[in-house]
Amino acid sequence: MRKQLYFVTEARFWENEDGVFSQCGFPYLLWTRYLAVFSSVTVVARVEKISNTVDAEYKSSGPGVSFHRIPYYEGPSGFTKKRKQIRLVLKDIASEIRDSNSSVICRLPGMIGGWMADLLAKNSIEYACEVVGDPWDVYAPGAVNHPLRPIFRLVFTYKLKRQVKRAKQVLYVTENHLQKRYPALNATFVTNASNVQINDDIFKNDDSPHYLSAPYSLLSIGSLEQLYKSPDIALKAVRVLNDKGINCRLVWLGGGRMMNQMKDLASSLSISHLVDFRGNVNRGELFRCFANCDFYLQVSRAEGLPRALLEAMSQGLVCVGTRVGGIPELLSNDVIIEKGSVSALCDCIERLISTPSRCNELSSMNLNKSKEYSESVLSARRESFYKNIINQPCVSKK
Repeated sequence: MRKQLYFVTEARFWENEDGVFSQCGFPYLLWTRYLAVFSSVTVVARVEKISNTVDAEYKSSGPGVSFHRIPYYEGPSGFTKKRKQIRLVLKDIASEIRDSNSSVICRLPGMIGGWMADLLAKNSIEYACEVVGDPWDVYAPGAVNHPLRPIFRLVFTYKLKRQVKRAKQVLYVTENHLQKRYPALNATFVTNASNVQINDDIFKNDDSPHYLSAPYSLLSIGSLEQLYKSPDIALKAVRVLNDKGINCRLVWLGGGRMMNQMKDLASSLSISHLVDFRGNVNRGELFRCFANCDFYLQVSRAEGLPRALLEAMSQGLVCVGTRVGGIPELLSNDVIIEKGSVSALCDCIERLISTPSRCNELSSMNLNKSKEYSESVLSARRESFYKNIINQPCVSKK
């Protein structure tokens, strides 16, 4: 059996004298899922050296977990400058995997995971993959402002199809969406399990009515590194709703390089006093925000299966989402809107405010649906996935 696991991801990490910390959803607790089956996990990813302290909640390193650092870069231009160095490092890691008879999971899509998958396939080394997003949506019109966007859309969609087709085991975060577009044609084991972690004690424990009163509190969560989560659409909706006499405010959780641009947009819309950009918050603050929220917005331009949406649903929140990725698998059709539409978002919120009985129905439906994604339900699927990987040979038979 292949006890050691290499986990290849596009995610970025920080490192200081206290250890390695996750920038986006990879705390040590997540690795314990893998350590329940594998003896150790080597994370292949970008790690940035920093001097400032980071909240211990975000710590990613720990017993059984080590990091194989990829040359650090940010954005497409940074990747282009270091692509030769990155490729050499990945080739060395592929050799390590083969020589040590280790298991490997490539988290896709992503340049690092994709390159590793291609290198492994070229050298007849078996790999598994976790499919968590869709480049066809990521590079859709309006999602990314780049002159090569149409080419990126075609190329990265084709690459992901090829990488998933070659994988020996495949785990999708959606129930149907990603499976249809990126079929696992040669896999020996296929399953689906969101990467959300909702323990049974987190779910809202009562079915109390969902009371609404002005000012209405809107909440959205997402990285501001790109505009995939549509903060611009949410801001414009706040302006339109308040112009209509609907007093509402927006809290945005999540940081990134586009935050100042979004603050400037809020200022240009004269709604800075109605918007609270709180950056990255710890889990306690996250659930306090849920408790003070009337509507949760997941109006993304691109998605896999959003963890934040499932967490909001676990608190019985009324949610509005776009028709992308796995969102339609979670929400009722009457709260699904087309992406990029300010008017559709405003119309949906207005309709919900005017029908409190429907809000109560949606609250109950969302809570019940989220329980299908509890840790006790998903952990069995993930464990089966890991065990299938660990029992397969490293090198494919020709």
